[in-house]
Amino acid sequence: MKYNTLNVGLENGVFKITINRPKVYNALDQGAFDELESVFNIANKDHDVRVAVLTGEGKSFSAGGDMSLLKAISEATPFEIRRIVYDIFKQINKLDQFEKPLIVAINGPTIGIGLGIALLGDFRIASQDAILSMEFVKIGIVPEAGSTYKLQRLVGYGKAMEMVLTGSRITGKEAERIGLVNKSVPPEDLEREVMTLASALCLLPPTAVRLAKNAVKAASLGTFSTAMEYEAALNSICYSTADHREAVRAFMEKRDPKFIGA
Repeated sequence: MKYNTLNVGLENGVFKITINRPKVYNALDQGAFDELESVFNIANKDHDVRVAVLTGEGKSFSAGGDMSLLKAISEATPFEIRRIVYDIFKQINKLDQFEKPLIVAINGPTIGIGLGIALLGDFRIASQDAILSMEFVKIGIVPEAGSTYKLQRLVGYGKAMEMVLTGSRITGKEAERIGLVNKSVPPEDLEREVMTLASALCLLPPTAVRLAKNAVKAASLGTFSTAMEYEAALNSICYSTADHREAVRAFMEKRDPKFIGA
């Protein structure tokens, strides 16, 4: 399928999605939100997709919302604004609902809702010189895309409040120090680092990976006892899979397992 604002490609289980609006630093317009929703819906159902990688074309991940879209929203009535904003948020939520591992490769400026989208990844690997910022207040709005929820769970209440209220900018290296990204690397090593992680994830049994991701997300919202109960329920599925039986046989036979996703 052809997209106007995205480049997509699938190779060896890794589905790479690149925001392709480099002339505006990959700022997101309505078309981009429409296509992100579509591509994640498709990838979620495609059994050949083991891992998704999201990045930006050129020197930026995403500079945030496209100013033409922001202008159109601001000129609408309050009722229309609420509808437009909620519709966009439902589209963005498709990334958070993605059942497979999602790696975000932060290759440059990641601002506003661009950072909000990056926060929806399971892994974030950043170029050391990338710039990350919650600059919503600087244009007179509050954070979007669930940023207030995700951010403080990664960096803590105090640091989240600082980033949100000041709109300050940090580098990828600083983002690693505070826990906002999993790892920061020199710009020339970013793609290799991301693909190494993606390839490693592709070698694992996909059912277990998908359900383990689900378990961690659920546990972040519940109690210790509910987490244990949910883990037990998910393992009632995992223990019966061919991939689990293959893992046990491979261990006993001292060989590498061959997982088939069943």
